[in-house]
Amino acid sequence: MPRTLLRSLLRRPLDNRGTAAIEFALLTPILMLLLVASADFGMMFREKMQAEKAARAGLQYAIYDPQDNAGIATAITSATGLPVGQLTITVTRFYECANGTQPAAPGFCAAGDWPGTYVRITITKPFTALLTWGGLTERFSVTGSAEGRVQ
Repeated sequence: MPRTLLRSLLRRPLDNRGTAAIEFALLTPILMLLLVASADFGMMFREKMQAEKAARAGLQYAIYDPQDNAGIATAITSATGLPVGQLTITVTRFYECANGTQPAAPGFCAAGDWPGTYVRITITKPFTALLTWGGLTERFSVTGSAEGRVQ
């Protein structure tokens, strides 16, 4: 009796009904995970592009008035639509000579010319993922930056 049972179990079943439903039930969670992961990545990339756009808007304002931090912040929040409390805005002013060196203060460069005044704007913006990925990426930040010569 046990041999006939073993033979019947090892033999290929003749009835294949229901195998498609089982395969579908096994693959659906994996496909849904891939779908949500790609949506997460797309949303994160969109937030990164929005932060870059806001940094460029702040830089455009800084070209006209590089010392007005409040005006730069207003230009940035107008570009993102988010209140200032949700953004971390860093405005850095620095000087650079034509050869790429940075003098400590505005003055003459080694070649005798005046250094250019530059502004670097960095924006950090919070991002909340759809999936928690083991608690690692539940909430993190995206950063956008822009740099340009203002004088």
